[in-house]
Amino acid sequence: MKDINDIDMVIQKMIDIKNNDSLWLDIVNKPVFVNEKLERTLDTISKDIKCLLINQTPCKTISKIYCVNNELYEPERNVMLKHMFHNLNINSEYVSYICPTYKHTITEEIYGANIKWQNVFNLRNTPMKKSELSLFLNYKAVLEDIEKNYNDGTFLIFESDVMIGRNINQLPNFLDYIEKKKGAWDLINIGVYSENTLSKNCYIDTGYNKSENFISFINNLSGKGIPYIEDITDINSEFRMVRKFCTRCTDSFVWSYSGVIKFLNYMKNIEPNFGVPFDYYMCNFLENNLNFKHYWSVDEFFFQGSNAGLLQTTIQCNE
Repeated sequence: MKDINDIDMVIQKMIDIKNNDSLWLDIVNKPVFVNEKLERTLDTISKDIKCLLINQTPCKTISKIYCVNNELYEPERNVMLKHMFHNLNINSEYVSYICPTYKHTITEEIYGANIKWQNVFNLRNTPMKKSELSLFLNYKAVLEDIEKNYNDGTFLIFESDVMIGRNINQLPNFLDYIEKKKGAWDLINIGVYSENTLSKNCYIDTGYNKSENFISFINNLSGKGIPYIEDITDINSEFRMVRKFCTRCTDSFVWSYSGVIKFLNYMKNIEPNFGVPFDYYMCNFLENNLNFKHYWSVDEFFFQGSNAGLLQTTIQCNE
């Protein structure tokens, strides 16, 4: 039914089922759970209840924190992440670790099903690594968990090598600030600060052909002499955010629920070929979905440890 809140429609549906034996049998014989599997356990339900009851000061506007990490595959990083959240006074009930695949678990069948052609050849001479595909599949699993378990909210998603940035003490105020602007943004990168955050509206070579709409959009900005887009904050704002069409890293994001659904739909139904590294894939999405509002925060709340040379990369060091 389109609207379960319409009582007349509900009553009519009940009457139809009562008077139609075959319809009734069809309904009762269907699996109770999707894929005949109960996705939510008593443990996950109890954790969600605790999250609602606990007044979690640093992240009180966040529905859930997700980490692309598996204790089995990356035990050291799992410990590092748990220490980080403990130091930030974030209760463990708020954090979910999702990482169903790792580079050594990617079979040729999985690889072939998800990479049908190598867009990456437009960037380099080597094909996609299994470790690069693993990040795709793990991030997709995180987004699917949000889609399945929520119908609204704000979510922090971290990669396993995230570390605390220089403006971390302002994170609670920042999260409160963007909550007041809910609906004006889809995705905010809260990672490492870079000098071009408040410079030209940058984009990169993604390995895909840029759409005519995107080229026209950028040319129009350049023609008007607009150096960058700052449309939901300004120079006097408590926190500043600049709209971008490329990522600076994918280690630390704040996602709105609507942003999750938009991007997940793109991954599933519009561009299911994962033939270029994840950050380049995201850039192509941003260039082809101009209504999707993606920003870089000027403040640096987290940064990518492997990108800074403090942790060994688990993607670039292995096929």
